[in-house]
Amino acid sequence: MRHILHLLPSAAQCRAYDDLRACVADAIGPNRALDYPTAHITLVQGIQDAPGDTAPINPGVLCAALDRFRHSGALILPQLPPIDTREHLLLPLADTPALAATRRALYLAVREAAGGPDDARRDRAARVTEQTWPHLTIAQEITPERWERGAALLAAEGDWLREPIAGAELALISRDVERGEPYAIVYRVALVR
Repeated sequence: MRHILHLLPSAAQCRAYDDLRACVADAIGPNRALDYPTAHITLVQGIQDAPGDTAPINPGVLCAALDRFRHSGALILPQLPPIDTREHLLLPLADTPALAATRRALYLAVREAAGGPDDARRDRAARVTEQTWPHLTIAQEITPERWERGAALLAAEGDWLREPIAGAELALISRDVERGEPYAIVYRVALVR
């Protein structure tokens, strides 16, 4: 299994960003951003079992790590100026102290879970990473020409696209790599009541 921890925008923002991701994909073609079930900010990644692992990562422990933040309050993330990556259409976000603290606590809990109860899986734990450059991805792994077309679409969206993102939920997404399954949200924790 492969797992990732995401921060999800508020429901209304999530719908708007999902619609935008779909609109951009319709205009520039399919891209890997749509491999993920919804718009998100990645917090912790690289959470993966080895094929045939006899002691896989316990998803219940990952859920418990998310539960520690239930109703802890929305994470408001101001947007930063756009950047030109030529490979990904991204909305760069400020790495606020609250986001950094949440992400770091989750990272440490996940590394411990990946290491296993007896820390016998240190190599698996070492592959866990925290995404210290927060951003929301609109399109991923595209050509420079497709990036240009997508960037023009984003520029035409207007002021709503520059508003702060209100992180309202933490989510565990998972996929069975060996079976070729897509990512799915398997657990959610509301940050706001």
